Amino acid sequence: MITIEPFAVPSTSEVFCVKQRRAGTFDNGRQLAKEIFSGYSPTEGCPPFEKHSVGDEESKTVWRRAFSRVVADNRDRTAAWNRLKGRCNTSLLIELFYLFTYRGEVIGDRTTEEYRLLKRRLDKIISLHKKMDRDLQRVMHNHWQGMAHFDTYLRTHLKLLGQGLLLARERATLWGSRKTNVKDWYLYLISEHVGEATGSLNLPDVVTLLEAASVAYGDERPLFNEAMIKQRIQRYRKRFTKLLTPPNLSSPPAQPRDDEDIPF
Repeated sequence: MITIEPFAVPSTSEVFCVKQRRAGTFDNGRQLAKEIFSGYSPTEGCPPFEKHSVGDEESKTVWRRAFSRVVADNRDRTAAWNRLKGRCNTSLLIELFYLFTYRGEVIGDRTTEEYRLLKRRLDKIISLHKKMDRDLQRVMHNHWQGMAHFDTYLRTHLKLLGQGLLLARERATLWGSRKTNVKDWYLYLISEHVGEATGSLNLPDVVTLLEAASVAYGDERPLFNEAMIKQRIQRYRKRFTKLLTPPNLSSPPAQPRDDEDIPF
């Protein structure tokens, strides 16, 4: 004989408690979203980070409102935010999250193109410098053989000019490289700020909030994971170290072949 147990019917008080908990969770989420959104204020930078994207101010405001809701409506994202907010500059993080996941051109894209243009112009100037050096050698050989001091003076300064041009081209090539994603600059700044503020990278929380930033743009399945983000940070840190390394002025850089980029 099979006995069928009747479904337990919750009491009125139990139903009321559940509704209260749900209402409390909703109210807490709404309060946190309001706190995140209203707590933002533009941060300093050179230029200020709010100027780094091409997007208009209304679009940025819409994104910040969406980001606030996305963080507040998810338990894991809320926990990640709460772990960082007491020690980090949350306004700075919001700007960097926005810029890293931005769906358009940022100031770094334009700067990179300017360096690439500078490199092409320096190529032409260096070619003219080589011709001038050859012309000077002919003039010295044919007319000023007895003016050794003057010959040394001209050739020394022409050589210094050539070295300066080669070094300038090397730096322009480095700054104009697209071997790393331009937006990884913002990811690098996130890692530096969080690391300095908390003593560690807190990668799980950073990735969780990067996902929230991407979802705020409408991306339903952001493709972020800790291994990928860590690798991108390390690659940009390595590149940034090279960018900040002073050029070697004791000897001129090797001249690249026309069909070969300068390695870096």
